[in-house]
Parts: sequence; structure tokens; C-alpha cells
Amino acid sequence: MGSWMYLKDGVVMKDRAPSIGERGYSASGDFSALLDRLERKQYAKILVHNFHSRDFWYDHVLWRQSSGIRQALADHYREVRTIRGVTGWTGRDAAPYGLTDIAVLVPASTNTNAQVVMP
Repeated sequence: MGSWMYLKDGVVMKDRAPSIGERGYSASGDFSALLDRLERKQYAKILVHNFHSRDFWYDHVLWRQSSGIRQALADHYREVRTIRGVTGWTGRDAAPYGLTDIAVLVPASTNTNAQVVMP
């Protein structure tokens, strides 16, 4: 959540949650290029917050139309670990988005067509 951590290495992160989320919420996004990159397994590793949650910024439950990103990730990547989010949050609501668990995904060896189950 933020570009500053990549600047020293000259890395430009594509397909970031804030821009995807805005285009999905406003129904102004064409996600075909991202879906194509996922199908081609272009990324060696993907880190995403709330992959199994309704509050998934890449394919939010409140959008009028699904982006297809959650299913594309499930079809072409596999979850290898979870980086645990902040514990002991004392706010009235759940921990803010940037402090939640992070799913670590790597390319799947075969297309499993797995369905993502949300709580």
C-alpha cells in the first residue's frame, strides 16, 4: 500500500488495488489487460489483502459487475502463505484495510479452476 517502498529499486508496481478499486466501483474499468497478464502468469509473486473477504479491492462484493480478477487469481495462481495482519486492534471496527492479512500467491503449475470461497 504505497509506492515509496519500491522507489529505491526503480520498480513501478502495476495493477495496484487503489486504481483497480476505483475503476471497479465506478464501473469505468476495462480489466482485460490485467486478466490477460494473470492468465499468462506474468507475475512471479502477488501479494493481496482480503483475498477471501467481501472487502477485496480487486473484485468487491458491492460492485455492479464483477471484474473477474478474484476468479482469475484462483484459476492461475495458488496461495502459498499468509502474512498475518496486525493483531490486538482496539478500534470499534475491524482493522483498517492496510493492516489485514496478506495472501501470497504464486503461479499455479496447472489450471485448477478453483472456486474462491468467501466467509
